[in-house]
Formats: sequence, structure tokens, C-alpha cells
Amino acid sequence: MERYVGRAIKINEKFHSPFREDNSPSCVFYYNKQGKLFFRDFGQGRPMDCFDVAQKVNNITFSETLKLVTDDFGLLNGSVVRKDYTHLEAEAAQAAGPTVMSIDPLTRDGKIHYDSKALQFWGDVGVTPQTLQKYKVFQINQAYCNNKCVYRYVATSPGFAYWFGDGDYKFYFPLKDKIRFMQNTDRIQGEAQLPAEGDSLVITKSMKDTMLFHEFGIAACAPQSEVHPFTDEQVADWKRRFNRIVLVYDYDYTGVKNVNKLRKQYDLEYLFVEGAKDLSDLYKASPYHAEAWVNKNF
Repeated sequence: MERYVGRAIKINEKFHSPFREDNSPSCVFYYNKQGKLFFRDFGQGRPMDCFDVAQKVNNITFSETLKLVTDDFGLLNGSVVRKDYTHLEAEAAQAAGPTVMSIDPLTRDGKIHYDSKALQFWGDVGVTPQTLQKYKVFQINQAYCNNKCVYRYVATSPGFAYWFGDGDYKFYFPLKDKIRFMQNTDRIQGEAQLPAEGDSLVITKSMKDTMLFHEFGIAACAPQSEVHPFTDEQVADWKRRFNRIVLVYDYDYTGVKNVNKLRKQYDLEYLFVEGAKDLSDLYKASPYHAEAWVNKNF
């Protein structure tokens, strides 16, 4: 994997794709539940094992890939030099078990609290404290993953937890340079807050945009990422409940690619935000233009 990707393996640390133009780091190495190492480019879809990676890098057939790997690593003449990866054994073992996440929320006088930095961050993208509470978004005092503390309160870099119930969380660290998200769930973001029925439903790509659409009076939800699938049953349920379903993903390579796939698969309407990558970016630049775009299209 290191030979063909061209970088040392560091588990769950995001890096730029070696296969395409990638302005924001969107690739990781990780172990699945069976302890197998995978490379994942979140802009390209399915995970790849070492043979998939070698095949993609060299643009050859699978049988040609097997011959290439055999030659490159001297598997037939016994000259292969084995590297020591014992430092990754703990990561592989942990992947086989459940990911347990929990938080100690930030409080004041026994009540859920958001500090000034947090309120500024969400206010800049049009989300009010009332909506944060409706969508079970907590500012984190301390956060834990598999009994390891992964975040402690820092006034200059707030952390947030989206709670979906039953121990399911997504952590969001918006001001961090590297790992900004951690999660142990595939639940659809905002689905629990959807009304029983309505005129329009937006399927977007983040909790942030889901909440901003709510601020404008538009029901919305979001899968955990643009390439993360939702089920046929979920779409059928939404079509029963809403008169109109609109995909609103980022106006970039990944967003356009996945919108094109989903609109064909489910016969859905789609829109892209004019003047920005997404609605929250447009709101941050100009609340007036964000409201005008929503009013024009909904």
C-alpha cells in the first residue's frame, strides 16, 4: 500500500489524493472490522485494498497487477524484505470491535452552554442556539472514543458533538487543521427532526447546511458524507411524505459526481448554490444572497 500510494501509513489521518486534483485532504488509511487495511478516497467512492490501489496507479488489468506485485516485491525469488508493522497492530485490533463514543458537554449552572466562540461560529453560518438544541448539537467539554480522551475544551478551538441517540455520535472540530470529524454511526443527519410530511425536502451534505435550511423553514437531512449511500427504503419513505425532494450538494467535483448518480438512480431534482460551494458558505459571505437563493428556489 505504501509503495503504490506513495506515503507512509498513518491510520485515519487525512491526506490529499494521489490520483486526482484534491484541494482538501479527503483520503485515509483505515482497518475494517476484519482487520484488513484499506485506502479510501471519499471523493471517489468505494474503499480499495492494496491490489486495487496497485491496479489503479498503474492502469492495468488485475492479472497484470498480480504479476507486477510479484515482480516488484521479489515474491518468486525470495528477495522480499519484510517491514515491521507491529505499531499498527493495536489499530487493527481496535477496528474489530465497536467504536464507543461519549461526551461531557459544556455546561453552566447545570444547563447546556455554548461559549462566545461557539456562538460566533454558528452565528456566522446562520444557525441559532435554539436550532442547535433542536438538532442535539452540544459543545464539548471533553470527548472520548473507546475510553481515550480525544478532545478537551479549548476556548479558541471549540468542539461539537452531534448526538443521534443510543450512543451514536459525530464529533466536529471545525477549526482543526487535520481530523475534523469522528463518528461511530451511519445515521442520516437531521432525519429525526423531519416533519411527518411537507412540501419540500432537501437532501444536502452536512448537518451545518441541514440546520441552515431549517432556519429558512425548509425541511432537510444529510447522509454522513456525499458518497455515503442512503437506502431505497429511505427514499421511498421521503417520497411518500414530501411533494418535492431536491438534492443540494457542494458545487465541486465530488458533489456534482454524486448528484448526477443519485438523480438518475432515484429520479430526484437537484440544485447547486449560486455564488458559493454550499449554502452555509454563501450565508457567511452574504446572508442577503443566501436568503434570496432560498426564496428563488423554494
